[in-house]
Amino acid sequence: MRKVACRKCLNTRIAIPLPIRLASMRILARLTQAKLAQTSGLSQSLISILETGSHRPRRQTLERLFAILNDALAREADPSIGSHNRKEHRDGFGQSPNKSTRHRRNRRLRHGNE
Repeated sequence: MRKVACRKCLNTRIAIPLPIRLASMRILARLTQAKLAQTSGLSQSLISILETGSHRPRRQTLERLFAILNDALAREADPSIGSHNRKEHRDGFGQSPNKSTRHRRNRRLRHGNE
């Protein structure tokens, strides 16, 4: 399963590895690897390689990708363009806080601790 950071974590945590940051921004912007590749003038396979962390891109490539992703995220967050009803924040990298809480509560109920 791919690790993905939420928008809040992307904005507040500096130490998110580049592959996770790149994939997270792309997913939050609702772009496919193919669409990001087409927009940036890169190949889809290069986007995939960058997201797996098996290649360190040049600074110019990163600047181009992050400019496109930041623009797409700004458009995604703009309420005049349209809103979405998805749950945005995840605890850490992909674990929903409600799912974890629900799991602990159900376990307590099954074992008679509540």
